[in-house]
Amino acid sequence: MAAMRADLPVGIDGVVIKMNDTAEQAAVGVGTRFPHWAIAFKLPAVERHTVLEDVVWETGRTGTLAPTAILAPVEIDGSTVTRATLHNPADIRRRDLHIGDTVTVYKAGDIIPRVQGAVVQLRPEGALEVPLPEVCPNCGGEISKAQERWRCAKGTACALPALIEYA
Repeated sequence: MAAMRADLPVGIDGVVIKMNDTAEQAAVGVGTRFPHWAIAFKLPAVERHTVLEDVVWETGRTGTLAPTAILAPVEIDGSTVTRATLHNPADIRRRDLHIGDTVTVYKAGDIIPRVQGAVVQLRPEGALEVPLPEVCPNCGGEISKAQERWRCAKGTACALPALIEYA
């Protein structure tokens, strides 16, 4: 099925394997959460390589700083991906990301684009580490770096218009 996946008329992220014979189904029974005569098998995510062109930082409605990868367009599972989540500064450093890196991208849960990591062998000479913000990208104020997820020191007050609009 994995080999046939790309040629199917619909997108799939897995298959269910089950016994067809109703007598065999009855013999193995049903559990409290699933039938014992069927099992779901998740296929590995489709991965593609593209170039990390930039990282933009935004301040969420709760004051959390959110990095987003800007990518050279790449087709993954029928959609063109140009942006992907990077989660937080610690995640960026853990993945050793540099601007200009060739990166591996996949869709987490076959939906949300995510950068898996850099292909270090393809790193261009002189590539610079992804710069981390010195001040809040929304208000220019201080950043609290006490946790893995950095926040504007003003908290929700920084993004108050977005918070009011959300409510």
